[in-house]
Amino acid sequence: MSILCLPRRACSMKWESLKCELFTRQRCRDCPYFKYCAAGCRAIALTLTSDKMGIDPSKCLFFKKGYYEKSVEIMGDWRNISPISVD
Repeated sequence: MSILCLPRRACSMKWESLKCELFTRQRCRDCPYFKYCAAGCRAIALTLTSDKMGIDPSKCLFFKKGYYEKSVEIMGDWRNISPISVD
């Protein structure tokens, strides 16, 4: 079985295009967590909203209901090398 690997530049261009399309959605554009979740998982969005470009509602719940902060608190001494800060 062969695995198709796209050049890094092509993947980067596709990801930037996807982020731009998702960011045009009002709900994402106004969310301070968008830069961390990028509208969540495409598979979950497709399953729950029947739209592959839809918003992953589980990510909205995770961030907006404070589960990120709760997770950090529970982890105690664990050091997050990429902490989230909402401006």
